[in-house]
Amino acid sequence: MQINSQKTQFSSFSHSRRRQRLCRTRWSRKFIPSSIEGRGTGIIFLLLIFNLNLLAQVPTKTIKIFPAHYNSIKHSPSKVKHSSHKTTKNIPESSLPVKLTLQVEIADTELTQAYGLSHRKFLPEKQGMLFIFKAPQIGSFWGKNTLIPLDLIYIDHDHKIVQISKIQPHDLTAVPSQDKIQHALELNQGTADKYGLQVGDRLIWN
Repeated sequence: MQINSQKTQFSSFSHSRRRQRLCRTRWSRKFIPSSIEGRGTGIIFLLLIFNLNLLAQVPTKTIKIFPAHYNSIKHSPSKVKHSSHKTTKNIPESSLPVKLTLQVEIADTELTQAYGLSHRKFLPEKQGMLFIFKAPQIGSFWGKNTLIPLDLIYIDHDHKIVQISKIQPHDLTAVPSQDKIQHALELNQGTADKYGLQVGDRLIWN
């Protein structure tokens, strides 16, 4: 009887462990995608959710693009007569013509820069993404996982447009910058032509 009792206890214990494993399996199938298998599935799933939350919290900025001659106006103060002597003053920014005002997402981390506008099926007009790099570098973009055609605008450390290129959906051809840049702006393709953006135009953002 003792042996049978031990066997009964062992059987009950084994049955209880099997139920626990079954519950865990059901929970995993319910909350973790079936495509994720193997060890550490819970950790991988939580990291995925964490990264998606970071992407959902991308900051935004308002950008104004001024024509190329804005450079000479801003840095070459105009001379005006006052009494019997000459003084100088800067033309206020508010009096200058603005080519385009944009609302853009900011990509300034490795994660947001690597993801970019991938998998976006639609991008509203006058919106885009501004990539801000820590130091001047040769930029290079491609159309992998990109679903919409884009204008790619390379910008130097002085916020001046130095190159305007185009990116086609799913095109793996690299589009490098000709010189070192510190920013890159992605917009709906055709925006640069529509608003007459050109090399030399200057960007200002808050």
